[in-house]
Amino acid sequence: MRKKKVFRNESLNRLCLLERAVWLVPIGIFLYNVWIDREEIMQVLKADSSFAVIVGLICCFGVITIFYSLIPFAILKVVFGKMKKQVMRNNSFIPIEDFDYYRDKLSGLSPAMISIISDLGIEQRKDVAASILKYQEMGILKVDGNHYEAGDYRNANLRQSDKYLIEGLVNRTFSMENDRKWKQLVEQEAVEEGYLWNRFSPQYKKSKQKKNGLGCGGGCLMSIITLILAIVIVFHVNDKMGQMEHLLQVDETQMTFEEQLENFKQCLEYYPVLAEMVLGVVLFLMALISPVLMLVGAIATAAKAKLLVRTDAGNEMAECIYGMKNFIHDFSNLKEADKEQVVLWDDYLIYAVVLEENQQIVDDIMKRRNERWK
Repeated sequence: MRKKKVFRNESLNRLCLLERAVWLVPIGIFLYNVWIDREEIMQVLKADSSFAVIVGLICCFGVITIFYSLIPFAILKVVFGKMKKQVMRNNSFIPIEDFDYYRDKLSGLSPAMISIISDLGIEQRKDVAASILKYQEMGILKVDGNHYEAGDYRNANLRQSDKYLIEGLVNRTFSMENDRKWKQLVEQEAVEEGYLWNRFSPQYKKSKQKKNGLGCGGGCLMSIITLILAIVIVFHVNDKMGQMEHLLQVDETQMTFEEQLENFKQCLEYYPVLAEMVLGVVLFLMALISPVLMLVGAIATAAKAKLLVRTDAGNEMAECIYGMKNFIHDFSNLKEADKEQVVLWDDYLIYAVVLEENQQIVDDIMKRRNERWK
């Protein structure tokens, strides 16, 4: 079976960046704790700046960081991880011919149709900008002063969504922020033309679909195993906890931080016990918050889930679109082209806009449009 290919778009790149940025949470908490205790740290280092003391300080603040950052880190990691995973599902398709580049025109597809086949969604700013560029290239939409004028578009070979968009632009009734009717028309046309299925349609339910992941049952089982493991570890170290109590709960008025650290350095046999204790507490906390993490993960997945899925024809067309995106990215300078060059580049410039290879034209068209509506 061929490996799925994935469209890399702005939404996926942003989620990948956010998922990596979650690591800043423990780093930030670690640095914050070091900063607020900087005076005590400097006193310790002045008294003894050996390698063992430095490692001990790092381990001490590391344990504190784990306890403070564990819950927010886990929640954010699950949220962005699940959202990224769902967007990757939306953007992935099964290749038919397994080629990387495609140069022929995507004849018969509107910019909005190209967009929805590639990632199962409409990104209105760029898709509208690409559509406007397409209508201007066809000569059925013109700019006259502060508004658009339409030619004889009713008899043109256009979809209903295109006619709706042109009428909205001309009459200033189209909602640039979020025009749900236009999106619904595009989705309906993609289904009717056989590129997409609705997940609740009888055709989709009859098709063979593999279920991925462990599901709720697997998540609950992992929580139980984690809790049992945490309890086992805690009971294992319980016998020695009493012996460590005088080291871990020393009255600060009787012993300075340097003396506590020096005292603890003399008890090497307790290091593994302390490590086990920290591990047990972490596992216990993870077991407690795992139901919350499962709920948060389900909500994050649902936020990015789509009701549409590609048909075989949709996968075939998605591969052509994927090849076109690679061709534009690797073998052209369309990223720097402006909209006046549409005569030179023809439909390829429109493809560059809708496939997020040219943001300049999107910004220019949106800026000009906003100025017309003032």
